Amino acid sequence: VLEDPDLLEQWIAMARLSASPSSAEAVLRIEKDTDIRHILPAVRVPTLVLTRTGDQAHPIEGGRYIAAKIPGARFVELPGNDGNTKVEGKGTTYAQDLIAAETLKWVRVQKDRPFFLYFAITLPHGTFQINNQGLYRDKPWTTQQKNYAAMVTRLDTDVGRIMTLLNTLGIDRETIIAFTSDNGPSAEKLHDVEFFDSNGPYRGSKRELYDGGL
Repeated sequence: VLEDPDLLEQWIAMARLSASPSSAEAVLRIEKDTDIRHILPAVRVPTLVLTRTGDQAHPIEGGRYIAAKIPGARFVELPGNDGNTKVEGKGTTYAQDLIAAETLKWVRVQKDRPFFLYFAITLPHGTFQINNQGLYRDKPWTTQQKNYAAMVTRLDTDVGRIMTLLNTLGIDRETIIAFTSDNGPSAEKLHDVEFFDSNGPYRGSKRELYDGGL
């Protein structure tokens, strides 16, 4: 982090907004010291690794490495979101379309044996891009607000598709599903946390260590 000015500034801002500077430091140390490479060969369930080409935050080499270290893992390289400029329909490929389709196909293949699926959805995230604003298209909102709402609805829909498939395959009562987020709502890139009451009764947002940011 110290070698990257942008990341350093983010962590300085996080420390200022956190419940305490020491808590921000603790999180940074945890992320720095976490290393799961040694446990990957011990994974003994069917594993699917999806990685987007050109993802700057998560280089594709990392996905290849994980898949190579987990016995029998399947690696799929996705073209990703190519050229979407925040305006619906402008992107050549919407990554979530491919992620959802590949996930559903994989569940069908694994239905007759125990499996572990980590469905890492990217919605809503980043610059809030969506290929279809759907029922929010004609709302008197900003483009950003329409996109955000459509992304959350798409998230709900795709989780629902998995639930429906598990039911159709007759394995829904034998499947444990945990739905969670890795952080609170983002207050960056002009997203208005208050507009959708994204953090409910809690204080804080993403990168803050108050309840609303966790």
